[in-house]
Amino acid sequence: MDKYTAHRALKNTLLIMAAMCLCACSEHSQTSPHPQPSHAVASQDSVLAYRVNPSVQRIQMFWKDAHNRSYRTLSGLSQQHPLAFAMNGGMFDANFAPKGLYIERGIEVKSLDVGSGEGNFYLPPNGVFYIKKDNRAGIVSTQEYQNQSPNLAKEIEYATQSGPMLVHQFAINPLFDPQSRNLNIRNGVGIFPNGELLFLISKQPINFHAFAQSFLDAGCVAALYLDGFVSQVYWPAVADFPNEQTFGVMIGVLNQKE
Repeated sequence: MDKYTAHRALKNTLLIMAAMCLCACSEHSQTSPHPQPSHAVASQDSVLAYRVNPSVQRIQMFWKDAHNRSYRTLSGLSQQHPLAFAMNGGMFDANFAPKGLYIERGIEVKSLDVGSGEGNFYLPPNGVFYIKKDNRAGIVSTQEYQNQSPNLAKEIEYATQSGPMLVHQFAINPLFDPQSRNLNIRNGVGIFPNGELLFLISKQPINFHAFAQSFLDAGCVAALYLDGFVSQVYWPAVADFPNEQTFGVMIGVLNQKE
């Protein structure tokens, strides 16, 4: 099989998987009563999607390694951890430090940012994506997180703050203009009513409304924007993506628990 034919065959296979797997979920409990293994899918023409069940497969957030050095790149992260999938996990400053709340292995490294300012991070409402110590995941607005602290914070193993919220309570952020010409490669994370997660990255520049629509069409009850323009994904089972862009926090789905 030549390279062109193989590429078309892979693309067709992924699109068939998408049609089977990306559907709205009618279950409204926080966790599935019968956890299913994690599964990856390719999404619509405009986005690449990875769906995972956090109660079955380990999800971690990474910033610095054992020598207190920032991983910075997805390729660098993959050399030290057995990753099935990974993407950049939120905005960062000039020193590659996470902007806003960051919790790693139950330790609050940076506190919640409840201020206002310029840029996408402060486009209201911004929010928090977290994984609890019991492996349940959540995506809530910053205000909702603040209202539940400190009790919620005690239960969290990993958390990253970013913005804006793309979808909240099955509705697209009303600030988004469907006709906006603010186009960028974008990545984010969404959550289904049963607690499973959907990681998306656009295949080409896309506006906020169209990107949020992808999460809504998939059946996500909430979704959080992680970053844009610089966004990349590590997914060796699908393709050899470029992974040398520098980041702060990264989110990884592990092949095995660490």
